[in-house]
Amino acid sequence: MPSAAFGYRLLTAILVTTITGLVTILVAAGAGAAHAATDAVPGGISAAPADSTACSGRPAADAAIEGCGLLVDGLKFVTWDRAEQPIEDALVPARLVFWGPPRHGEPNPQSAIAVWQRDASGVWRAWGIETPPGVPRLVKFERDGLYAILSTTPIGWSLPVPPPAASIFATGQVVTYYGFPDVPTMGILGEYSPNEAMRLVSARAATYDALNGDASVTPGLHLITAVAHSSPGFDGTYLGRLSMETVKAYADAAAAAGGVLILDFQI
Repeated sequence: MPSAAFGYRLLTAILVTTITGLVTILVAAGAGAAHAATDAVPGGISAAPADSTACSGRPAADAAIEGCGLLVDGLKFVTWDRAEQPIEDALVPARLVFWGPPRHGEPNPQSAIAVWQRDASGVWRAWGIETPPGVPRLVKFERDGLYAILSTTPIGWSLPVPPPAASIFATGQVVTYYGFPDVPTMGILGEYSPNEAMRLVSARAATYDALNGDASVTPGLHLITAVAHSSPGFDGTYLGRLSMETVKAYADAAAAAGGVLILDFQI
């Protein structure tokens, strides 16, 4: 069994890590895409989104599959990229398995794990083995939250499978305005700025939404991003492309209004 001082050693390890490198880790984790883990686990296993059909649900197998599980040994920082979930459900014993003989005679894998998180006000919260007195209890994983996962022995963890994202086309319609910037003869987007075009299409989508009952209506911009040319151009593709800055302006306008951007590539 872990000693009574284990919780205090965990807290000390976290505080030392915080002083030496947690700020860097937090910045890097915030700047990158959300992943189940921010670093590789021993043995070269890393966590990244995976096809849920590849996940077996067995901890001993999923710990070795990217996006399905993790091998936790010591201290690991994890960014939770899934829906909010109680820690008790995410770390239910059926999702955990010892990765080899337990080092300290732990009775089960759950007894060897602790989860720590520091909130926006700087207060640490914890869940799991031998939490020091006075430390507030941590009860759930929150989407995009950063957590310190600690184990006294290597543990294979089968991560909860994220539900598939629902398609907006399955539950409603998308209403878009089409065109190429600054060329009115190629569609309405050639007549207006990105923000003004998004304002106009949002108003048009609202008229559909009023008639659509329970079905949703999403406004959007259908942007011609690559135009076919009669000459090969510098790269031999016979295409003229918009700059990334222009495409980003349309993407930002669509996102700000809760809409979508469709990229149209001529061939």
